[in-house]
Amino acid sequence: MSVLKPFYDAALEISYDDACISLVIPIVNLLNAKLQSTAQLADPGLSQTKAALRDAMNRRFGDMKIRDNLIAATLLDPRFKDMYFSSHETENAKRVILSFLESQRTAAASTTEISHDDNSQPQLLTSTAPSPGSSPGL
Repeated sequence: MSVLKPFYDAALEISYDDACISLVIPIVNLLNAKLQSTAQLADPGLSQTKAALRDAMNRRFGDMKIRDNLIAATLLDPRFKDMYFSSHETENAKRVILSFLESQRTAAASTTEISHDDNSQPQLLTSTAPSPGSSPGL
């Protein structure tokens, strides 16, 4: 069936070892475009199949453009950038990415502190590395 060929191709594409999350939005958009084709279908069963596939796609992937991880991955992928987003969606996606980066910077800053060793020399300590001269478990 020619209606299912794009789904087969999409399944192959996301099955590769180097497939990444940034492919989700482009592939779903491609599949939706294939299902929206307005060509008159002589077979009513084929029309019903396309309608059922469209409904299933909308149920499963209707919220993909509000999922922060999908938005960020697609926008940051140089192959796609903002190709699959409206200007409003692009601005929202940029805000999501900048908000995430700011939260990571804030979190990193809160886990860093300055202390002094016995010689009164400042040392930068992080929560992941023990301070120089300290014994683990003490």
